[in-house]
Amino acid sequence: SSDLECTVGGKIMAFPWDAAPSALFYRTDIFKAAGIDATTIKTWDEYIAAGKKIVASTNGKVKMIPIDMKGDDPMYRQFMNQLDSFYFDKDGKTVVSGEKSIKAMTLEKKMNDAGIVYNNDGWDSLVTATKTGLVATVPFGAWWAGTLQDQCKDSSGKWAIIPLRSEEHTSELQSQP
Repeated sequence: SSDLECTVGGKIMAFPWDAAPSALFYRTDIFKAAGIDATTIKTWDEYIAAGKKIVASTNGKVKMIPIDMKGDDPMYRQFMNQLDSFYFDKDGKTVVSGEKSIKAMTLEKKMNDAGIVYNNDGWDSLVTATKTGLVATVPFGAWWAGTLQDQCKDSSGKWAIIPLRSEEHTSELQSQP
């Protein structure tokens, strides 16, 4: 017998515990001060260029994106999802050393090398950086809006959302695994 809550008739039946559309949450005041219209950014390369402009316009105080460079990073998972991949392929084999995973990691490295990354250390650091205005954007699941409302009251009215950027100039919202 199994104590798993996701078994039915002795078979594992489950649905991912966290599935939500993702979006790019951004600080309208920071973008405006830097002279950037966020809605015109269509690709990750354009996003990186805008990030460099934001970092420069704030004398390095504000970074474009929070990425946990040493831990379990949600951005890697979102990049993988945009590439129609994840940790495992359909046969259950790991794909971490595969082409799409390397492409996702390369994008994170490119952002870090460009100087636009705020290296947050887990959830508390992410919330603190958002609350204190150290990041201009947070690409995350739609539920992040609740975190902004609950934890970032001082920046109320300064946040907007747009679809995640991509290489293919797509504008659909991506789901967050």
